[in-house]
Amino acid sequence: QMCIRYRSMSVRRQLLLAIDGDIFEVSNFEEAHPGEGIRSLYLSQYRHKHVSSEFDKYHTTDEAPQMLYDARQTMGKPLENGVVCVGRCPFANARRLPKYYRFVPLADDESTGETHMQRAEALMNGEKSALLAYGAGERVHVCQRTETEAVDETAQAPATASDVAAAPAAADAVGDVAAANATFKHLTCELKDGVWKVVDGEQQHKQLEKLIDQLV
Repeated sequence: QMCIRYRSMSVRRQLLLAIDGDIFEVSNFEEAHPGEGIRSLYLSQYRHKHVSSEFDKYHTTDEAPQMLYDARQTMGKPLENGVVCVGRCPFANARRLPKYYRFVPLADDESTGETHMQRAEALMNGEKSALLAYGAGERVHVCQRTETEAVDETAQAPATASDVAAAPAAADAVGDVAAANATFKHLTCELKDGVWKVVDGEQQHKQLEKLIDQLV
């Protein structure tokens, strides 16, 4: 069941919020959120933002703070309502999270042997993104995706009615070819003595310096 929840998070667009210094992933809670639509406000409007003041403003009972407390106790694992506490926010920007930051469960899947690196690669393939950062606290992982050129002669513009009908399938096939030819580089950054350093992986990433600058 836990694995199914994680896979659903990689399919639907993640909804990450920073509240009181912690990051929460709430995409699986969005539909059940009692305040959705009230005063024309929706959780999706706050995606990748720090929302501590808004959270305090619109939640006047103990129910919502208790939910966050419960999520913190099961760090990295979803509550029954789908809310996940990812961990302490490592980013210095007080307004929003980097657009390429995502939640990736770090624990290996005991049934499949899937690692967090494989989850990150699958998520990047699904989003067709070239950069992904994940993790929290004093340890952040970075995954860079590069493409190797692949020529597919079937990807030419359709000329007949039957070709037009088959075009979507052909496009999917080309996407599969691109995913199959993608290569990934993984980096791990840790906060040591107040300085973020690359502790695992090759330091060859055009946005790595920018990422480290955004860390606390």
